[in-house]
Amino acid sequence: MNGSIRRVMNGSCRRVAIWQRPGGGFGRVFERSPPWVVYSCANRPVERRHVPLAHHEPLRAITMATLTPGSATTVSPLHSQPGKWWVEVVRSADALEAHRPAWDDLAWQALEPNPFYESWMLLPALRAFAPPPGLSVALVYRDGPRPQDPPVLCGLFPLAMRRLGRLPLHAWSLWHHHYCCSCVPLLRQDAARETLLEFWNWLHHRAGGPALWELPLVCAEGPFLHAFADAATERHALFHVLRRYTRALLRPAESAEAYCAASMTSHNRQELRRRRRRLTESGQVEVRNWPPDGDLDAWIEQFLRLEDQSWKGREGTAFASSSVDAEFFRAVVRSAAERRQAVFLGLFLDGRPIALKLNLLSGEGSFSFKIAYDEQFAKFSPGVLLELENIEWMHRQPGVRWMDSCAKPGHFMINRLWRERRAMEHLIVSTGRRRGNLLVGVLPLVRALKAAVKP
Repeated sequence: MNGSIRRVMNGSCRRVAIWQRPGGGFGRVFERSPPWVVYSCANRPVERRHVPLAHHEPLRAITMATLTPGSATTVSPLHSQPGKWWVEVVRSADALEAHRPAWDDLAWQALEPNPFYESWMLLPALRAFAPPPGLSVALVYRDGPRPQDPPVLCGLFPLAMRRLGRLPLHAWSLWHHHYCCSCVPLLRQDAARETLLEFWNWLHHRAGGPALWELPLVCAEGPFLHAFADAATERHALFHVLRRYTRALLRPAESAEAYCAASMTSHNRQELRRRRRRLTESGQVEVRNWPPDGDLDAWIEQFLRLEDQSWKGREGTAFASSSVDAEFFRAVVRSAAERRQAVFLGLFLDGRPIALKLNLLSGEGSFSFKIAYDEQFAKFSPGVLLELENIEWMHRQPGVRWMDSCAKPGHFMINRLWRERRAMEHLIVSTGRRRGNLLVGVLPLVRALKAAVKP
């Protein structure tokens, strides 16, 4: 056989090897069971040989691997830079633990921060929320800069196969659970475009997989989408925006007073000052933060109780409404706190919490994850008063440049307090196959026709 196969891994998965011949051109090998069937680029069988995997010496090659139920990790070197890049596909939280040091380093140097895909958030989610069958995490690695250096993790993509609405179409979708507010994949900032290209190549050549890639909950104006647009242009890839909306964003001004003056009317500011005065007439009002005030576990349990006593508890959407969700919350907050990426703010009346808020920190940004308030004090608007304290807190954090509200579109309360907006998009992308290009190409027409026939 003119060519050799590199990094063909043992395991119970179906394997595809793509190798470069010494004289140029590519061929492919599909392994089902020995003997091997060797194909040319035109998919015509040209040779049958029984060759044990161990007999192949590394030269120049590309391999791809698909997961089977018994495999936790498979390795798939990619073809754009032979011997430089590869993908490891992991199917379980336990298997992901082995990649945690490289993962945490990637999150620290990510092009666009996303705490929901960091190890301290994604691992508890995978263990708590019964991911769909076939969910996998694709890890894009490259060789270190020197031979003695360890491999460098450049990208992390949690993937689930999902049906698109009522259509008989499936796509690889960036996985999210009901507490996930961003699906921006983690990309190393010094290799973002290259990582996207390698991942795209891997999706394109993944045998038997969907021809579409779905990206929900991605920021439409951030560095990730810029890198995505560059990679899509280079690949001549087709994509379509399924949905676009905005949610509130906070960027500090020269001072908290200046920010509030610009974002709220004088009447609203006067009304909130009046409610704060009325609250102080009821007892001693304190604003506390963790860290450093108090014990972390006490803050966690206070938040769970306060949220459960509110309308969220009555509707069954509070964390404490489910023991699984409550344990997820505890695990996330404790893990984030160990990395100094969790901050509690609280409004207390005579030592009793009447409003609590949890912020998550990642990179130069922060995310307003959850807030709860005591409805017995609703006439004082304790949640809004705590949000004003949050604006003060943000203006005391020199390393935090913005805060994402993580709110639904058109959120009544936060949209009145925060003046900036973050545009979010839901994209559907072709992996590069003809079928994917065709589907993405006709999707705008299908949506237009559907809208036209609606009464």
